[in-house]
Amino acid sequence: GAGCDAMREGKRQSVRVKFVASSDGATTDHGLSGRLSGPADKRVFDLRRRLSDGIMVGAGTVRAEGYGAMQLDPASVQSRRANGLADQPVFAIVSGALSLDPESTVFTNAPVRAIVLTVDAAPRATQKALSRAPDVVVCGNQPTAGDAMPGRSATRGPPPPPCSAP
Repeated sequence: GAGCDAMREGKRQSVRVKFVASSDGATTDHGLSGRLSGPADKRVFDLRRRLSDGIMVGAGTVRAEGYGAMQLDPASVQSRRANGLADQPVFAIVSGALSLDPESTVFTNAPVRAIVLTVDAAPRATQKALSRAPDVVVCGNQPTAGDAMPGRSATRGPPPPPCSAP
């Protein structure tokens, strides 16, 4: 699956995008991106999480892959502290329809309150109901609204990166 993360390089923020793909360019195998990942890919994902202020993933990937709470191990937390980072990165989920369960462990077991980035057209009642678990941030009227995401979510600490995922 594709993921985006905000990483600090000195005092400036940068964005890095990572994903796995098959030799023919497919990003899923039978609807799941995790089936394409080997141990080396998973190691790179884990290392990136250790260094990132935020991790952005599409809601479809969260649902299909059965994501739980993103929580780093104690060694990663210590490394982050030593490098001036918060203990855990912020998990930002992009969703136009807000088809997410606020009781999911991705929210209820999270060490840091997640952010759900959505669009103006997302149902207001769903936004309100979902906001019990993550913060729901409306980023504009386009399904990807990538350029608006960092500015709109800046009140939550380091902004998620300006990219979008399905």
